[in-house]
Amino acid sequence: MKISSQALSDKIDAALRLRVGHGKTYSFEALEEVTGIKARTLRSYEEGVTPTAAGLMSLFAALGPGFTSDILGMVGQSARKGEGCDCVFVAFGGGAD
Repeated sequence: MKISSQALSDKIDAALRLRVGHGKTYSFEALEEVTGIKARTLRSYEEGVTPTAAGLMSLFAALGPGFTSDILGMVGQSARKGEGCDCVFVAFGGGAD
């Protein structure tokens, strides 16, 4: 199964828009603090820029299994919090999901 860069970008965009921004669960600035990804870079993901693999993993860790499952759903996969996981999203306000 081939996943196009555009399809991945669109999925990341949609998943972020559900969770991040004005009036959402997280602000771009709060997400920057947790991931180390600049807020302007995070905003660019909503404009079609695809994050690096490391950036995407940072988003997975910060935004939790719901966000991760939204992305992995493209290939029929889903995510869950691992046993013993001390993931960032726990300290990030209880998790988005």
